[in-house]
Amino acid sequence: MYNRTFATETFSTHLSDGTVYELVHDGLNRTVPFECLEEYSRLVVSARLGESDMQVQAIRTGLFSVIPEYVFHLTTWNDLELKVCGRPDFTVKELKEWTTLDGLRQGDKRVQFLW
Repeated sequence: MYNRTFATETFSTHLSDGTVYELVHDGLNRTVPFECLEEYSRLVVSARLGESDMQVQAIRTGLFSVIPEYVFHLTTWNDLELKVCGRPDFTVKELKEWTTLDGLRQGDKRVQFLW
């Protein structure tokens, strides 16, 4: 059954962006024998879990440039979300009180659409 199902499987995988990634040297030309199935699975999982490492590192760098890392480790995700995104439940009255209309008047259409 393995040969019927996986006979053409090579040491490569498709990443999220659709590109083909070789898991080993010359992986596109090496089929996966049954004996190497565990290694193949481990390599695929590692490649897929690691494909966003660069983006995650950029987010961490940016976040730690604003929030010291030690503070980050002392907060919960709820507190972090509140600090980054603010409260999600502002009333229109509160928005009007805290909004500054530079170069606009309360009666302007753009301001009316905002409220």
